[in-house]
Amino acid sequence: TLGPVSAATSDPTDAGAPPNSVKGIIFDLDGVFHVGDQAVPGAAGAIAWAQKNAIPHLFLTNTFSRPREAIVARLSTFGLSIDVDRILTPAVAATGIRAVVIGKPAQAFFLTAAHQRGKEPADLLMVGDDIRRDIEGAQRADLTTAPVRTGKFNDSDLSLGIRPDAIPATVADLPRWRKDREEHHR
Repeated sequence: TLGPVSAATSDPTDAGAPPNSVKGIIFDLDGVFHVGDQAVPGAAGAIAWAQKNAIPHLFLTNTFSRPREAIVARLSTFGLSIDVDRILTPAVAATGIRAVVIGKPAQAFFLTAAHQRGKEPADLLMVGDDIRRDIEGAQRADLTTAPVRTGKFNDSDLSLGIRPDAIPATVADLPRWRKDREEHHR
C-alpha cells in the first residue's frame, strides 16, 4: 500500500497555488524510480500516468559517466519505459584547463530542463529524493517541489529549513496528489 501524502502546510492537498500552475513534471531517477537494484513499487505506473494524461515530463540525473542509452537500458530492467530524449544529464564545460560540471543543484540545470519542456520554471513540479540537490536546487530555480520518502530522503531533512510544497510517500502517489489538489482548488 502507498503511504499518505503530506504537505508543508496543514492541508495535505494544498500546495498554495492553483492546480493548473503545475503544467509539467521534472523527475529525478535514482531514489525516485528505483533504489539501488530495486524498483520503487508503482513507479512504472507514475510514468504511464504522465504519458496517458499528456503531462510534459523530463528525467534529470547527475550521472554523466554513462550515455543516456545505457541509463534507459538500466531503467528498463526495473520495468520502466523511458525515451532517451526525455533524459537530461549534466553538461560538462571546459574552461581553460578546468572542467566544470553543471548538474543538480545548479539553477542552470533546472532552467535548461524547463526550457526543454517549453515551460516556465514556476509551471513545473520537481520530484526528487535529495532535499538539497533536488528540492532546494529546484526551489532556487522557482519550481514547485515534492520530495518522495524513498531513496536518500530522511525525515530529519525537514528540519533543514527547506519547505517543499508536498511530500508524497513515493512517486506512485503523484496521480492522487494532483487529483486531490485539483479538487481542493475548484
